[in-house]
Amino acid sequence: MIDWLEFISRDEPITWLFTGDSVTAGVRHLHGHRDYTQLFAELIRWERRRDRDVVVNTAVGGSTIDDLAGDLDHRVLRFR
Repeated sequence: MIDWLEFISRDEPITWLFTGDSVTAGVRHLHGHRDYTQLFAELIRWERRRDRDVVVNTAVGGSTIDDLAGDLDHRVLRFR
């Protein structure tokens, strides 16, 4: 199990990746409000002072697990 507090206390920058469907993509129903990945980025970069971290959101509205599996290299694995 990962100790998140220890993990985010490290000095080296972290790339945080979110992927999924429209809920993760933050489209359609938010009407200009920020989605949870944007709120997470604010928390990590501002409140936790991790300004070298990068938050990536590769979610696509309407995406299914089969869509993700077919596009896994592009949407997830290239950010390793």
